[in-house]
Amino acid sequence: MKKKKQYSKSKKRILFRADGSVSIGYGHIIRLLSLCSILRKEYRCVFTTQNPDKYLIDQIKENCDELIVLPKTKNLTKEALYISNNISNPNDIIILDGYNFDTNYQRQIKTNVFKLVCIDDNHEIDFVADAIINHGEGIRQKDYVTKNYTRIYLG
Repeated sequence: MKKKKQYSKSKKRILFRADGSVSIGYGHIIRLLSLCSILRKEYRCVFTTQNPDKYLIDQIKENCDELIVLPKTKNLTKEALYISNNISNPNDIIILDGYNFDTNYQRQIKTNVFKLVCIDDNHEIDFVADAIINHGEGIRQKDYVTKNYTRIYLG
């Protein structure tokens, strides 16, 4: 098994996870890159994605401290396990932004991180995240199925 990288204890690490391309659009990535540009002063920002094109690679390198290209797979259960076993550390925060990160994916990721944050537009699944961010209008906390520890940030 591949040994995880060791990181400086001086800056807490945030892993950002989203995909984007010309065919599916760059919205989730751009949203996370905006967060990276704000949080980079206080945190080590690491972006994780599958199959990035040159545009994405350039944008991520400009706005983040590191890019990790994940093995290409459609099996998100395997991907979540790979992230938990090879990339994330118990002190990490991970922010997920995408429609494919279902409850099982979140549950697996949460096994090896300090905090899990989901950016959500749809409120269609059960969440095990520590925090949910939804910027849409008309959404209420009671629209979500969450754990009792989950904080929901709306608006």
